[in-house]
Amino acid sequence: MTKEALKKANELTEKINKLEDFMFWCSGRREGFRRYPAAVVKVKRRWCGSIESREYEMPERLQEKVIKCIEEELDLLKAERDSL
Repeated sequence: MTKEALKKANELTEKINKLEDFMFWCSGRREGFRRYPAAVVKVKRRWCGSIESREYEMPERLQEKVIKCIEEELDLLKAERDSL
């Protein structure tokens, strides 16, 4: 494996770990089947010189779509890493 391939593999592994961590805490589909009644998304934006933070609840149907999308991304990242 070349240095470039190793660097790319490490970057992909870091992305995979972040998404796995998100799935562990938010989806309930990793280790232990935690399931929360509603996911809360926190958004931070800079507005007029200050940072404003808001939280939004996601409906369950939208949560399922997000989970499927993240699982597809995880599969793609893992396949890309394995091909290196």
